[in-house]
Amino acid sequence: RLRSPIDGVLLRLGVRLGETVDPASNTPLAEIVDPSIIELVGQVPVADITRLKKGQAASISVSGSAPLPATVVAVPPGVDAATGLGTVRVRLAEGQRLPVGAMAVATVQIGQRTGIVTVPETAIRGAAEGGQEVVACVDGHAKTIPVIPGATQDHRVEVRATGGEALDSTILVVVEGSLALQDGAALAVRP
Repeated sequence: RLRSPIDGVLLRLGVRLGETVDPASNTPLAEIVDPSIIELVGQVPVADITRLKKGQAASISVSGSAPLPATVVAVPPGVDAATGLGTVRVRLAEGQRLPVGAMAVATVQIGQRTGIVTVPETAIRGAAEGGQEVVACVDGHAKTIPVIPGATQDHRVEVRATGGEALDSTILVVVEGSLALQDGAALAVRP
């Protein structure tokens, strides 16, 4: 007769009724999961591990579901020399539920920057003299603004204007059909 020290879900049974058990074996007889403590265990590159700390806010999502609140509970002191990866554990907030063994994605907020301008990926085009640019709508006319693209997330790209041009979140940019537009071309804004 086997008894679990916790209430939980039987994940795997390593023996069958009537089998002899070798006490010297390292093979677990059963794996029991406490469904009130769900953790995502993932491999993270060394460059990202240095930005993680125990206690950081996170979220966990399974395909097709809304993100659920979570917290980073373990960050390794080192990484595997062969892979450059370290194992990080993120725990789902108390009261939240996911199926045991589900494939999920954890997102950890490592900082928040202000004053950043992002544009849809489709708004960036190659500039004739090299580099990249966006076409803005200024007073109903096209105006090219050279930009340096940065981080990308959810099909939006962080951009910084170059050459003394101003670029802020109030400027409208062309997101479709900008390739043929020249400076000064008349534009109509549509919602």
